Amino acid sequence: CANDSVSDYCFATGTEESVCLHARTFTDASHCDKASDCTQDEPLCLTPHLESSARLFRLVNNLRHDIVYVGNPSLLAQTVLLTDCQPIPPWNPLYQLPNVVETFLTYLVSLSSALALLNALPAYFFDGQWIFRA
Repeated sequence: CANDSVSDYCFATGTEESVCLHARTFTDASHCDKASDCTQDEPLCLTPHLESSARLFRLVNNLRHDIVYVGNPSLLAQTVLLTDCQPIPPWNPLYQLPNVVETFLTYLVSLSSALALLNALPAYFFDGQWIFRA
């Protein structure tokens, strides 16, 4: 068994043998921390056999599938932010109102600036002719 797959990893069985299992299947099943915690239904206590700094995490998400992470815990803490915030459902018509207003104001300022620069050109019938003469 080798940890050369993206989704399948080696798990130690408490004896000298190891088995290759799908990480998501392992995290979905109930598990124990030591061999004495094993029950009649689960005769083997499996532990992930990973690199020294790597750990197997299951991040629980209420909206989608849970996330299975295998790697360094400090890297996970630096790069992932978990909050209790939930997105507003798309059936709510006002959930994109701030984005729409921001986009509209951005285009309005850009158009107004472009017209002001065009109007300031020193050409006949533009205000620039008066600016140039002053």
